[in-house]
Amino acid sequence: MSAREQLGVGERRWERPEGIVERLGDEVAVVQGADGERAVALSSVPLWTEAGVPVDLSVQARDGGFGPVASVVATEIAERVDGGVSLDGVVSFAPVVGDGAAEGEAFGDKVYYANVGPGPDTDFMVAALPTGAEALWILRSPSAAQEHALEFSLGEGEVLELDDEDVAGGAVVTREGEVVAKVAPPSAVDADGTVIEASY
Repeated sequence: MSAREQLGVGERRWERPEGIVERLGDEVAVVQGADGERAVALSSVPLWTEAGVPVDLSVQARDGGFGPVASVVATEIAERVDGGVSLDGVVSFAPVVGDGAAEGEAFGDKVYYANVGPGPDTDFMVAALPTGAEALWILRSPSAAQEHALEFSLGEGEVLELDDEDVAGGAVVTREGEVVAKVAPPSAVDADGTVIEASY
């Protein structure tokens, strides 16, 4: 479970409960805080993998890259930034960068690639999510490029298209008319935390 996932527990909110005491459903559990208090927690994402293992998004090194300890979607994050990310073997993507040889460094639930470009002062990061991954660019100065791209590798018969029906402002990957993956709409904030316009 990621520290970014906040579990709503009555009037109290825990960034990360001390422990899950009992599984009540895929998105429901009894949790216990540091003070020993127990409560029922509801999550907007599954708390367990299909194998019944608790979701743990801590990224660990693997052969040729990184991946979360346990997630709902099998996620492989390459050691080099140009190797990209593979999700469940269904969809893969990689950032279009200036330095594809940049090697990642894992910390928490993320893999960080420094100075990848294009242009100066631009880093790239991948965050593990329970049902996929999040791609992030960090622009460290006004001279950093303002436009960035992901290149998707799709299977035979798959199509990537903008979609306002399933993912408002986002995109979907379809195969024979069925949605097999969703791409969330882009978002951006400046150094002061102000939301700025972003679009595909």
